[in-house]
Amino acid sequence: MSNPNAQHVLDAAGRTMELVKTKSGRYIATDFVLSTVENLATLPLREDDVMLCSYPKSGCHWVWECIRYLLLGDSDAHNKADKISCMIELNTRDAIEALESPRVLNNHALFDDQPADVQAKHVKIVFVYRNIKDVAVSYYHHHTRDKTYKYDGTFSEYLRRFEAGIVDSGSVFEYLQNWERGIKANPGLKVHILSYEDMKENPVHELKKLDGFLGTDRGDDFIDKVVVETSLDVMRVKKKKVTAFIDEKGSPIMYRKVVVVAVVVVLVVGVVVVVVVVVVVVVVVVVVVVVVVVVAAAAPVVVAVVVVPAAAVVVPAVVIVTVVNLL
Repeated sequence: MSNPNAQHVLDAAGRTMELVKTKSGRYIATDFVLSTVENLATLPLREDDVMLCSYPKSGCHWVWECIRYLLLGDSDAHNKADKISCMIELNTRDAIEALESPRVLNNHALFDDQPADVQAKHVKIVFVYRNIKDVAVSYYHHHTRDKTYKYDGTFSEYLRRFEAGIVDSGSVFEYLQNWERGIKANPGLKVHILSYEDMKENPVHELKKLDGFLGTDRGDDFIDKVVVETSLDVMRVKKKKVTAFIDEKGSPIMYRKVVVVAVVVVLVVGVVVVVVVVVVVVVVVVVVVVVVVVVAAAAPVVVAVVVVPAAAVVVPAVVIVTVVNLL
């Protein structure tokens, strides 16, 4: 169902993207809850909440999973919620309030737009950032494959739009600068800054620092377990329902390598089947020809009446049976 507040926002290349404009002039995705976004400052928080903040496509989902594991330990409680249900902009206030503590809430808003309770209740913030070049590439795939945006520009066209901030969550440059100013201006803020690249390079080291910040004190063995449980391979198996993670082929990012491998396997199997069928057909034809020649020399009538009709039935039958067995 189309969002009645959606607009076809034009860029310098003449391309449009379907977005919603807030009263502050910033753009958000059409599936964001406008009332929640525009009233984010007054959203009630709890003292044991953790606020995960990042610009889109900066590794927020990965870090969210890690924080949940650190907070909840070995319990199955982390299965009672997923990242989408904890993403503030995608939910109503009632839905957010209904979440069980401890909540790991996340959003893509500016520092200036964060709930007042972040500072009033000394809520811990985990701020994640990523190389802007990689963000641009990932965001381009997201915008071109998620059909709700109705965007079909080339990457070079998209870069101009991205740099100008004519995308949901606005300019990445403004976003990072706003957070930098906010953190510097509030030295008492409980904030842990995490680089996506550092997390990828040395997850154990970064998770130990995150563990210390959260005060969860899980120990080395548990940290090692979190690294495994939040790895790409394990997350593939879990098949998390994260609709926001769409790659350049329109498939969930965590399943991308599996799809590629599956396609290669299908192609290889197809080639093998064709080769085997050709070999079988050639062998059968050679055998039939030899039989016909031998029998023809001794009994021409038998060839005409029995062998030729039988061959017409046997050859196709052998081919069909071979193909079926291979499949």
